[in-house]
Amino acid sequence: MKLSLAATIFLCVVGALVIFSVSTNSRNSILIKEYIFVAAGVIAGITIGILVLSGTKLHLYRIPPMAALSIALIPVLMLVMHFAGPVSSVNGPFTMMSFGALVLLALLGVVAIDHKHLSSLALFLTVASSVLFLYALLQSFGVILFPWDAGLTRSGRSSGSLGNPNLLGAFSAAMVPFGAATIISLYKKGWFRFLLTAIFCALAVLALTVSGTRGSLLGLGGGVLFLCLWLLRRTPMSRRGRIMLILGVLLVSLLAVIPMRHRIQELARDGSESGTAQVRRIIWTGGLEMFRVRPLLGWGPGTFQIVFPSYRNPRYSILGVSHNTLHAHCEYLEILCDIGLLGLALWGMFALGMARRARGAGLIGAGAAAGAVSMLSENLVSVSLRWPPTAWLFAILCMAFLIREGRAVHFTRMPLRLLSGIGLTLCALVLGYFGFRAYPDSLEAARLVFSGKDVHLTATEAPMNAAAHYAKSFVNTGDRSAAIAAANAWLTATVHADSAISLCSRASYTDRSDLSALYALGSAYLTRAILASPLDANIARAIAVSGLSVSDPAAARRFNELGMETYAALTALAPNYAETHNNMAIGYLALGDVYRSLDELFRAWLLHAHRREDYFGQAVRMMRVAPDSRGASCLIWNQLVGEVLMARNDGMESKVRMKLESLAQIRWFLLSHDDPSGSRGVELRRSADSCATWVMRSIDSIAVVNPLPDCLADSGMALLEEGRFLEGMVVLERLHNAQNYWGHFLPTAWPGLGSGYIALGGAAHQMQWSEENTEAMFGQMLHLFKADMIAAASLDVAFGNLSASVRPGIADSLMMLSSNIGGPRAAARAGSTKPWLEGSMLDAIESSLRSYCEQNPSDPSCHLLMTRFYYLVVTSLWWDSPFFSPEQNQYLLGELFASRDSVAELMGPGANAALSRALNLELGRVLPHVDSRNLSILEELKSDLADMVPRYSP
Repeated sequence: MKLSLAATIFLCVVGALVIFSVSTNSRNSILIKEYIFVAAGVIAGITIGILVLSGTKLHLYRIPPMAALSIALIPVLMLVMHFAGPVSSVNGPFTMMSFGALVLLALLGVVAIDHKHLSSLALFLTVASSVLFLYALLQSFGVILFPWDAGLTRSGRSSGSLGNPNLLGAFSAAMVPFGAATIISLYKKGWFRFLLTAIFCALAVLALTVSGTRGSLLGLGGGVLFLCLWLLRRTPMSRRGRIMLILGVLLVSLLAVIPMRHRIQELARDGSESGTAQVRRIIWTGGLEMFRVRPLLGWGPGTFQIVFPSYRNPRYSILGVSHNTLHAHCEYLEILCDIGLLGLALWGMFALGMARRARGAGLIGAGAAAGAVSMLSENLVSVSLRWPPTAWLFAILCMAFLIREGRAVHFTRMPLRLLSGIGLTLCALVLGYFGFRAYPDSLEAARLVFSGKDVHLTATEAPMNAAAHYAKSFVNTGDRSAAIAAANAWLTATVHADSAISLCSRASYTDRSDLSALYALGSAYLTRAILASPLDANIARAIAVSGLSVSDPAAARRFNELGMETYAALTALAPNYAETHNNMAIGYLALGDVYRSLDELFRAWLLHAHRREDYFGQAVRMMRVAPDSRGASCLIWNQLVGEVLMARNDGMESKVRMKLESLAQIRWFLLSHDDPSGSRGVELRRSADSCATWVMRSIDSIAVVNPLPDCLADSGMALLEEGRFLEGMVVLERLHNAQNYWGHFLPTAWPGLGSGYIALGGAAHQMQWSEENTEAMFGQMLHLFKADMIAAASLDVAFGNLSASVRPGIADSLMMLSSNIGGPRAAARAGSTKPWLEGSMLDAIESSLRSYCEQNPSDPSCHLLMTRFYYLVVTSLWWDSPFFSPEQNQYLLGELFASRDSVAELMGPGANAALSRALNLELGRVLPHVDSRNLSILEELKSDLADMVPRYSP
């Protein structure tokens, strides 16, 4: 009797701690719950071992042999798969420890608690749950009882003290039949028991509805239906009683469904949208593919998050699935993925062994079984059994189901008693050895990570943003006090960043398996590197003017290297975290290793489809100086092949054809830097074929019909040499369009490195300035401006912080390309007083038009053509940020206004209209390219020219 009472009190205390304990200011607020029942499981295991060894009478007959065997074999299978399986997860040991602890806790209750004390335990659990439900309801109304409630409002989903709304929903659904059975069993007569039952059920169902957990409705239905069937079959009930029971079930159902009708309607979305049902279908499909690969033994406990990315639908991002899928959203599927068919069969043995004990169960036992059925039903679409509070509840319900009336007995066989007692004690001691080391470290690490992230994301970033604001103000106004304020803010951010590094380092050292600690530490190192050597030119300038010593490139490199070492340790534990690889790409780029940066970017692209457009843009910019990068070529190719497949799936055939034509050109550019073995071509073909074999067949057929860039270059320049200028310019138009739009990420692969523009310059000296030739040549100028921007941007990267990793010959090729183009940006880089290089296409056009005007001095159309040329060059200044030097600007405006004055002198009163028409034509030509913020400047210049406003002389 005393043993039973002590065990009951012990389990009640543990239950209260599991339900209500919350670890505040921690990354993992409910890990404390797991630690509590693991510690309790150690105590329970040692207690049982001692009781068995001492010969104390226990209710051993309650233990189903089949269930006991399966429960003993499951952790063995987990242990083998964790150490001998293909993948080892840092979550595996915690899964095994929590499982073992719950088994020991339930075993203590089964063998030690008398049936009459079961009522006390069930009543305590019912009362404690009622308090939890009230707390959750207060949260839903925005009542703040504790500081951590502040973020939960009426529009949010309540979680009570369980840490997650889904866990509150599962807990509530399971407690409805168990609590109802407990109350009815304790109050045998009168309406009072029905009133209490109704109040409790209402509280539980309302808590479920404020949790917003739709899967719990399935659990609620399964649990209530099970209990009703048991009552109808096992207890004598009048017709009136049956009607009352059915009405009660209907009321519970309505109370649950009506408030959640909007959440239920979300499941009815069309399959093409990103609804919850669609998300689960995508995850389940990938999970089944995982299971198909290793059906018998699975991949190992806790490995779903690691392995799943390799098997999910490639289109998961547009179907609403997160890039970081933690679980399978189906407990049975996750069991298959973790420990295979053998593991699921062992769980089936456990269920069968438990079901055989259904005969003779009392009302509380039936309620416990109904609660367990509720949780098992919900876990068809959930994994709530993997989380501490609901896993603990399931263990308690299984324990309550097995407690029956009967007398405790001795262990009669001494060898078996010794073996069982010593075995249980050793298991508990091993659990305590590892648990008491792992959980305190994890809790402390979670607290440190929480503090470190808070410092990193709040205390560090705020002054960094303030520094950027002050620095911009200094650059715009020249106010030295703004520069000093920027430097002081930067120093403040540096202090906070050092604090974040310290906290995250301690977290990582405390728990070396804490993935979030490693990730936070790596991020803090990269931020500290930025603070050591500011990337923002305004901030660097403000700090230099302030006189404060902040910049330290050597320290920045050291912090970047530390960040890479930290991320390398993280990827060894969890190789499929996209954010890690994205940050490694940033770190390697800061270290000047563009090739490793692009490789990491490609890995991030594979893992994080939601940000693929961003990764694609980064790869395009960096590949200009790393044309032989495998990572960049694979990323760009796969991105574009994916776009073709999406267009095909959407039934946009015309778009599919256009994208395939683009891919044929892009493949040529990508293969221009292939190695002699042709490995890149093989890889691109294999990649496309893995998605759909028709893609490469279509590209091959298009490449046969449509000339590729090298053919276009040879053909166009040959036509120019033959004097067939218009035909040659048409062909080169196609070449330059291909270069600027399909090959812009590989300028070093352009045929002849821009020699087509030199050939066009030669043609300008020879051709007649007819209307057709003028339109073609001016159209080529737009391509030149675009090519000039691409070459300038590539040179900025090549001679910037990546210069050390740019391979020999690439920078020289980019310089030659820029020189051959000879556009405004090339001239600005060379320090030319004209907005083009001598001997360039633009230089040749100006010279040709000048000669044309000298030959026809009285023809206003010649001078009007000259005005159009200069105005078109002026527009290139405003395609993005201004870059002309004062000398170039003065030269260009001087020639523009001089030619305008010649038109006015020759045309007289009609000059205004003619100039307006001509300049409108050129403005319309460049309109798609000009930065919209700069358009008003060009409009004003056009008006000044047409209205004969004299040029302002500085």
